[in-house]
Amino acid sequence: MVVQSVVFPNNVCADTELYFRTNSNVNLENEHIYMLPNGKLTTDTYMNLFDATVWQEYTGIKKWKIIFQASGFGRVKLKTGNTTVAELEIDCAKMSEKQIAFTCDSNDSWFYLDVESLDRMELSDIGILTNEADKEIEEVCLALNICTYHRQEALYHSLDVIRSSRFFQTDDSLYGKLQVYVVDNASEISMPEEEFISVYHNPNTGGSGGFTRGLVEIRKTLPKNGITHVVFMDDDVEFIPETLYRLYMLLSLMKEEYRDEVVAGRMFRMDDRKVQYTAAEIWNRGDIKHLGLNADMTQLSVLSNVNDNTNAEYGGWWFCCFPIGFVKENDPLPFFLHCDDVEYGLRHGGTPIILNGIQVWHETYEYRQSPVIAYYDTRNTLFVNEMYEMPAKNKELIENWKKKITIPHEQKDYLMEYMIIRGAWDFLKGITWLKTCKSESLHKTLAKKKENRILNAVFWRLTFLKLKYNLKIRS
Repeated sequence: MVVQSVVFPNNVCADTELYFRTNSNVNLENEHIYMLPNGKLTTDTYMNLFDATVWQEYTGIKKWKIIFQASGFGRVKLKTGNTTVAELEIDCAKMSEKQIAFTCDSNDSWFYLDVESLDRMELSDIGILTNEADKEIEEVCLALNICTYHRQEALYHSLDVIRSSRFFQTDDSLYGKLQVYVVDNASEISMPEEEFISVYHNPNTGGSGGFTRGLVEIRKTLPKNGITHVVFMDDDVEFIPETLYRLYMLLSLMKEEYRDEVVAGRMFRMDDRKVQYTAAEIWNRGDIKHLGLNADMTQLSVLSNVNDNTNAEYGGWWFCCFPIGFVKENDPLPFFLHCDDVEYGLRHGGTPIILNGIQVWHETYEYRQSPVIAYYDTRNTLFVNEMYEMPAKNKELIENWKKKITIPHEQKDYLMEYMIIRGAWDFLKGITWLKTCKSESLHKTLAKKKENRILNAVFWRLTFLKLKYNLKIRS
């Protein structure tokens, strides 16, 4: 069972150093490595290093082997840090299979290949397998839960990637082990019925409502479909199939003590694709902290602790995998937009698992600010903090809210100012109101709002007084 394949530059991210470090005598083409004499290549990169310590932690496996096809004349070394673990001489005219077995005995070991060609040389089909034949393998079936709204082109591209994957190849062991549930909040997608891909039209209930509808449909087919895990994924991400393969293999080999944990997918930036925006999240009462914020993942210095999830609390729904046992019993709160993934992750608890190679590329949120989003950020943050007993001191909370209003006020952005005030006002209506309000109608009302400086002057004062009183009662 190949748990990790060597990945090549591709149309999602073509930056070579995310995958290999090479000199000028190496060419990468059609997922083959072609080396002229004196070519040098290493796989001590974000995508292709093998973090045996993390795999051992979550699977219990210590013994591994690397297999690959090779021809020509040269040397292949397996290294950890500066230490050579094994060395293999290549001297063959035709492509033939080679293997290197190794064991992870250290608490801090990640492995990579160091290849040097002495004459022309070719390598392909490089993968890492478990070398423990008696390892118990769990039956895993993934449900991909996607909510979409007016993003047909991005969605269709993602579906094409999925269709081209091993999960849709009838002669592959992964065939049928991934099922896709698309919830169309715009009710505009028209697709023929397709095995393993289902589309459901839905009112515009926002991301949280769309994902919830997906869960409803997934549950309807249990246990017939054998789904063991649900992946929440945004409709506008870009990804490579290896992300799904590594996730699947990790879940299949997972030790029992970790089978109920969440696996969080990283977010890489769309505007600089070698840069990781975040690996996982720390809520921090709404002042969110990102693990590995804006790290250039081509730099060796950031890779030594690339899978360290210390203090992580949840994963964003650009790509996040939950066990079916939790999903069967839990719906997201109807937040419409923002903080639904926060609350759901905090409700699950635990520390999300992260693994290099499980990631998507997504537009970062500085490009998505708007007055309406400011409303949801304000309102939903207050709800999450109250639910999980993380409120700041009342005086501090109110002061922070006032500072948040001050910025758009000074910039004369009175619509943004109104939305921040309105977010706090609606929070004060309570969780029962949130669960019963007509979110689609509310969203349409917010979208039609016009700025009114005079209204804001009165509205913020009323909200301020009510906030002071209610927080005193609630605390």
